[in-house]
Amino acid sequence: GGGGDEGEPGAPMPPDRCAAAVSIAVDAVTLLARVLTQEEEPEVALAAVTSLETVVERAARIAREVSTAGGEEAATATAAVASLAGAVGAARAAAEAVLEGATGCQAELAE
Repeated sequence: GGGGDEGEPGAPMPPDRCAAAVSIAVDAVTLLARVLTQEEEPEVALAAVTSLETVVERAARIAREVSTAGGEEAATATAAVASLAGAVGAARAAAEAVLEGATGCQAELAE
């Protein structure tokens, strides 16, 4: 609860809070991306990766807000988002490879 500008859209978040938010997102999404590479159903993994890509976009937006303030938080947030994007990209590639392999196996079995 409480008043203030914290919940208002467009109200800038302090850089330290932005950096903390990006850091939490990176940890959570990196873990989820790692779990998704173990998912046996590639369609499920791809759907989840798409959701994670949305999180990456939002984290990047927050990182851009932080970078306008400059300082150590800006560099940390930018590096974190790059790491996050890499983890999600790896999860997508893994899911697509499994899906492609499964599709190939199904095609061979159908022949």
